[in-house]
Amino acid sequence: MSAVRAGASAEYAGFVEDSRRITAIDLRAYKPGQMERRLRSLMARKKLSGFGEYAELIKRDHEARLEFERYVTINVTQFYRDPSHFSALEQALRERFGPSGGALQVWSAGCSNGSEPYTVAMLLRTLAPGRRHQIFASDIDAASLNQARLGQGYSADDLARLPAPLRSKFVTPAAGGNTFAIVPAIKAMVTFGHHDLINDQYRRGFDLILCRNVVIYFSNETKVQIFGEFYKSLNPGGLLFIGASEMLTGLREIGYVQQGHGLYQRPAGS
Repeated sequence: MSAVRAGASAEYAGFVEDSRRITAIDLRAYKPGQMERRLRSLMARKKLSGFGEYAELIKRDHEARLEFERYVTINVTQFYRDPSHFSALEQALRERFGPSGGALQVWSAGCSNGSEPYTVAMLLRTLAPGRRHQIFASDIDAASLNQARLGQGYSADDLARLPAPLRSKFVTPAAGGNTFAIVPAIKAMVTFGHHDLINDQYRRGFDLILCRNVVIYFSNETKVQIFGEFYKSLNPGGLLFIGASEMLTGLREIGYVQQGHGLYQRPAGS
């Protein structure tokens, strides 16, 4: 990992090294100017005088450290987020892995509270029922993973964009009716685990990888590294699905072929 580049102050550069020793986050992978501005905004709300004081805070205060890690990793998600994109993914799955295909191996990277992998599980259960599709869902944040494993506590806002047929079949009201839970058949399709996209090894053999709105603040160098590892993790013909506002850095150099907005393929013969 390279050192912090131009665009960041010396004070922020010192904090990058301090926070790397204190937490699981390596800020060298992020765009320095953008991340410094985000963190200065957070520090202003917390009435902190500077990065030195913030480093001392996250060193001694466990809750402040967790808050920092969650703030940096940007856990924002929703079921069926960006409906037109999920519709395109559904069509691609139907065309490429249709009714005569086998069970799919899927990875949802940066899964947050589980809404994305559970959405994909619902789609696969509808498109190809009876097959033993397997979905691995990962995140760096332990609290998000714990919530995701429960498969419950989702709000009406979390489910607002989920199509009614999927919601009526795969989601049930929790006790009291204020929150919602995922049905056991869908929960059973998803296995959750910790994974750091920057530092951990990548599993191989996936037909579909989803990594949506996870790498927005990463440097281009780090994005190329991550998308390159995803390419190796995909089976030939496999698909990578990224966020609606994202661009795949290193598209041609890595070898992907674009199949639609936010949808990329590792060519079948590669």
